[in-house]
Amino acid sequence: MNQYLYTAIGIFFIFFCTTLGSSFVFFFRKKEISPKVNQIFLGFAAGIMLSASIFS
Repeated sequence: MNQYLYTAIGIFFIFFCTTLGSSFVFFFRKKEISPKVNQIFLGFAAGIMLSASIFS
């Protein structure tokens, strides 16, 4: 495959994952989220941010 195609696929994958992750804002409204689920989401996000800061 061409290197430009690999680049386009990689950029599309990153764009798709970012869009998918940010779309959860529309599915979970503040009044619908229980405190336990909110803690799980925040813990997951914190773990991702910590691993991104360590491994990059």
